[in-house]
Amino acid sequence: MFSWGLTWGGAPLVYWFHSLEKTFPGTKARTVATKIAINCTIQAPVTNALFLGWCIYWSSPSFPHIQGLLENWREKLKLDMVSTTLRSWSVWVPVHTINFFFVPPHLRVLCVSTCVRLATRVRFKDDAMVLITSRNFVKYVSNRHILSRFG
Repeated sequence: MFSWGLTWGGAPLVYWFHSLEKTFPGTKARTVATKIAINCTIQAPVTNALFLGWCIYWSSPSFPHIQGLLENWREKLKLDMVSTTLRSWSVWVPVHTINFFFVPPHLRVLCVSTCVRLATRVRFKDDAMVLITSRNFVKYVSNRHILSRFG
């Protein structure tokens, strides 16, 4: 998870939130709704696709062949991209509503990073919260479609 946060959770998110704020300044309801809509339709699918690829890479054996990784990633996107993005909206729309209304622009990445850290520790299963480690989270995300076929 550290490598994900280091590569995607740092500079790209700072730039993204800065661009949103520069293009749509302020905290009026319409402005916040616009930022959330743009975030959900542009940034969320890109982040989810990259994260699914990251999970495939880190759950693969040492030095995997690039063609195999791309095939696995393509399959993962077909299986999980739409459902992952829709589920992410159920989390990120409320988080970004608070983020864009109340959090100063220079602290928004910290707010998002804190929420991500919490999300990698907790998942919901049968209405019960189950604590999991970051490593198991990657295994869960990358193997969920396999497990769902048997259960």
